[in-house]
Amino acid sequence: MGKVGAGEKEFVHTLNSTALATSRTIVAILENNQLEDGSVKIPEPLWDYMNGKKVLASEK
Repeated sequence: MGKVGAGEKEFVHTLNSTALATSRTIVAILENNQLEDGSVKIPEPLWDYMNGKKVLASEK
């Protein structure tokens, strides 16, 4: 927590993805997990954030 004003404390936040380059991270996931049919396998650490989805595939 960081200090703001007269002794108040607030949580600090990142601005514009300062923790990591979001677009580059997404590109790396897509490039490294793309399957032959064009779908993308979701890396296991991200499954909890994808509502149980393990593969991204286009709708035909």
